[in-house]
Amino acid sequence: ENGIYAAMYAYQQDTAKTFVDMNPIHIIYQCLTDVDWGMGYSSADIDETTFRAAALKLYNERFGISLIWEKQMSIMQFVQIICDHINGALQLDLKTGKFKIKLIRDDYDINTLVELNPDNILTLDSFQRMGLGELVNMMTVTYTDRNQTKQSVTVHDLATLEAQGSIVSTSREYLGI
Repeated sequence: ENGIYAAMYAYQQDTAKTFVDMNPIHIIYQCLTDVDWGMGYSSADIDETTFRAAALKLYNERFGISLIWEKQMSIMQFVQIICDHINGALQLDLKTGKFKIKLIRDDYDINTLVELNPDNILTLDSFQRMGLGELVNMMTVTYTDRNQTKQSVTVHDLATLEAQGSIVSTSREYLGI
């Protein structure tokens, strides 16, 4: 391990090939701290505890990505794409001034969550529920396979499709996977 992050890890598939992907947290760290092409923040501006925990969680999940920033978007847009891939949130802690990262996982104690109800909400300025016609009943996900070919998979929510009587679709791209 070099510093607090190892750059890449390899894994073996059932085939004879070994693939090397980068831990997404390492990519975000590099984007934030690289002085040549990144944002040039100091490592002191990074909350090491949250970055280590997220990097370890992704490592244990064997979640590596192969994605290149081609400078056609800002670095923060690229970081957001990575966060979308890993279902994570990068934020600036207003108390410490450091970047923190949190993976959105089911790793919480439901008994410690704040319950919002009429007893602790002072005002409700706006509230809307989605109508049946707004619910998505078809999702297409596009990704890049190991041969660098775009692939896609589509799934349907048959019950909602039946109730709506027509297709309401959306799509997502995860080209680093």
